[in-house]
Amino acid sequence: MIQNELTCSQSFTDCGEIEAMKKYKGEIALLCASFIWGTGFVAAAAALRQFAPFQILAIRFALGTLVLGAIFFKKWRTIGRDTLRYGITMGVLLIGGYAFQTTGLLYTTPAKSGFIVATSVVIVPFIGTLVYRRKVDTYNVTGAFVAMSGIAVMSFTTDLSQINIGDVLTLIGTFLFAFHLFYTSEFMSRDQDTASVVTIQFATCTCLASIAMFAAGQTDFSRAGPEGAALLLCLGLFNTALCFFLQTWAQKFTDETKAAIIISMECIFGAILSVSLGFEVFTARMFFGAVLILAGMLITEIRPRLH
Repeated sequence: MIQNELTCSQSFTDCGEIEAMKKYKGEIALLCASFIWGTGFVAAAAALRQFAPFQILAIRFALGTLVLGAIFFKKWRTIGRDTLRYGITMGVLLIGGYAFQTTGLLYTTPAKSGFIVATSVVIVPFIGTLVYRRKVDTYNVTGAFVAMSGIAVMSFTTDLSQINIGDVLTLIGTFLFAFHLFYTSEFMSRDQDTASVVTIQFATCTCLASIAMFAAGQTDFSRAGPEGAALLLCLGLFNTALCFFLQTWAQKFTDETKAAIIISMECIFGAILSVSLGFEVFTARMFFGAVLILAGMLITEIRPRLH
């Protein structure tokens, strides 16, 4: 009897250790994705010199679709209705967020846009309450607000009193990004295959971005050159295929609020690269903002140990 109890206890311990390992692997994957996204701002900005916004979106998601579709082509035979529905839903939310943010940038500043998009960190914890009436987690909400404060300190220097149509469009995109993060965790917790969901998501984004490209009259590729093609290849392979695959897989094991906070660390990585390349000078504001973002992540991390 005692031996059986010990065996059961050991079994529960092993299961707990396995779950903890998956959780930490998920967080490391999100950190890797946020690093690539943060350092990819330079490539995206450079690509805009040769391509229109919807051209970049259509091509990068098309590359992502082709790459993942080619690598995981055997999985296409086993795709079910739920996987198809989840992938399309995530794709609509993702490209919708990009479309509103991109259009908003025509009327507002990059600094303002970056700050407004960062508010998705504090929107995410409340979506579960609004949609599924879940109880708000105090630690998650606190960590999210602390992280957003850090983002504001690091990246925002514009007067908020001047609100324009670009800010409103960007805010709509921000809500779509927040819902994308939330539903990624929600759908992936239902034992979905990562490659299948992400590939369908990319295919949806490609179709909608292509339609928007033609609708906006952004079909002139005459400015494109070898450098621009190389930049788009990097954006398609790394910032799109690799990053969104890592994010989607990681959110099987990481709740949406913590995922949003970890992803917000792209601000830190972007600032480090910018300073390293001589585009910016390291300041106390950058340091304090980075500390706040890390503090927000730690608040959500230590929560289980405090209960």
